[in-house]
Amino acid sequence: MMEPATAANQWVNTLDSRNPEVIEKARSILQENFYCTLSTASASGDPWSSPVYFAYDDRWHLYWASTIVARHSQNLETNGGRVSVSLFSVNPDSSVKGLYLYGVAGALEDPTAIEPAMVLLVNRREPVERTVEDYWGESPRRIYHFTPQQAWVYGPRLDIGHPPNLQPRLRRSGCQLQSLPRPS
Repeated sequence: MMEPATAANQWVNTLDSRNPEVIEKARSILQENFYCTLSTASASGDPWSSPVYFAYDDRWHLYWASTIVARHSQNLETNGGRVSVSLFSVNPDSSVKGLYLYGVAGALEDPTAIEPAMVLLVNRREPVERTVEDYWGESPRRIYHFTPQQAWVYGPRLDIGHPPNLQPRLRRSGCQLQSLPRPS
């Protein structure tokens, strides 16, 4: 039997997606990280995880550049684009905060969509000399676009109420954000 969520055990109501503290925590984790871990699976279900440098837009969509032969790129091609993304950091006091996303991803094939994604990626670090042609057509590289469908926040627990009628639906993993607000 699952233990009920209480302030003492620090379980968090996963249905509290509109709490401004939860949204701000998710936003800060996104802003603080430059690398995320992509978790994909092959068509036969073999798991694979890959750290990638990423950028994001005001809709919480993520972008990264990879070769089309990379295992995670191949997995996206064969599994309908399903992927989960983890971003986390460990604080000096050894506490952890994390943002976990689930959604779909795929290569950008429209040259007019590639350029804005390139700008986002370049603005997060030192400029790289690349053009749209480096990620399109016969090039072995692509820019990938991830659209989140669900999100969870983990870290120092927030003091969030736990109505008794929701207790069977609680999860230990953190706060689930059903719809993502725009990052500032």
